[in-house]
Amino acid sequence: MLRWLTLIPMLIYSTFYSTFAAGLTYVSALEDSRWETTTSRYECVLSHMIEGYGKGEFIHRAGEGRIFRLTGQSFAFRQAPASILSVPPTWLPGRASTVLMTSPAPPPQLEYNGDITTRMAAELLRGMLVVVQGELDEVEGEPLAVTLMTAGFTQAYEDFQRCEVNLLPVNFAQIERIRIQYSGGETDVPATDQGLLRKVAAYLQVDDSVRSIYVDGHTDGEGLSKDNIVVSEKRAVAVTQYLESLGVPADMIVTRYHGESYPVAPNTTAANRARNRRTTVRLSREPPVFPETEKTPEETEAEKAELAQKSG
Repeated sequence: MLRWLTLIPMLIYSTFYSTFAAGLTYVSALEDSRWETTTSRYECVLSHMIEGYGKGEFIHRAGEGRIFRLTGQSFAFRQAPASILSVPPTWLPGRASTVLMTSPAPPPQLEYNGDITTRMAAELLRGMLVVVQGELDEVEGEPLAVTLMTAGFTQAYEDFQRCEVNLLPVNFAQIERIRIQYSGGETDVPATDQGLLRKVAAYLQVDDSVRSIYVDGHTDGEGLSKDNIVVSEKRAVAVTQYLESLGVPADMIVTRYHGESYPVAPNTTAANRARNRRTTVRLSREPPVFPETEKTPEETEAEKAELAQKSG
C-alpha cells in the first residue's frame, strides 16, 4: 500500500490523520503553509503550495466566474467518486467534519466552479482544513487526499477579494470578435448592443496591447446594391462614432462597409437575412491596415498615362 505523510506535528492534526491515513495524503507543514495572491485587472489568483503534490488555486478571470483548480505534479486522481470535505484541526475540538460536495468523478483538469468555491473559502476563513478526497489513479481503491491549510489564508483572501472588485468586465477572448445585428433598414447602434461596446471601450483603456479595431458593416441581399452599400456604411460609421464617443482613439479604428457582398448565410429566409444584417467589430494586436482611398476617374487616367509614358 502506498503511503506518504508530511512531517508535521501529529498532535495538531491527529483528527485529520485518523480520517485519511489509510491512503496517500498530501498536506504542507504548518510552518510552511503559505497563501499568495497575484493580482491584475485581467486575473486574480490565490495560490497555495501543497508539499509533494503541487498547488491549489482560486482563480477569477475578467468576465468569468471564480474557479478552484488543483494541479498535481505527481499522483493523479482516478475517475471515481470524489468529495470535498471540511475537517477541523485539533485546536477546534467542538467542530465536526462536513461534506461540502460529492461527485461521481473529479471534474476535468480538477477545476471546480460555482458555489463550491465560495463554500471552500468560507470554511478556510473559519479555520477549517479543506480536503479534496478521491482515489489514486495508479491503484484502484487506494484513497488519495489533498489538503488546503488555513494558516495565512485570511489576509491573502482579503487581497484576492479586492482584486476581484477591480477586474475588467470582460476578457480579450470575449470581445475579440463581436457582432451587432439589425432589424430591417436600421442603421443606428441598437440599444441592446451599446452596453457591449461600452465594455469594449473600458477594456481598451487598460489593455494597450490592442493596437487596432476593424469595424465592418454588412446588409442582407434585399434591395439595390448601391443602396445596400450606403446602409452598410451608415451602420459601420455609427458603431465607429459610438466607440470614439467612449474615448477609443480614432486612429485605431479601421471602418469598412461591404453591402451584401459577404453574407454569412444564404439570403433565402427571413432568419438568414437577419443574420446577414450586421456590423462586426474585431480587435487586433497588430497595427491597423487602412484600405486604400478609392481613386477618381481622373486620377486613374492620369496614372495610366504616366505608366504608358514610362514604358514608352
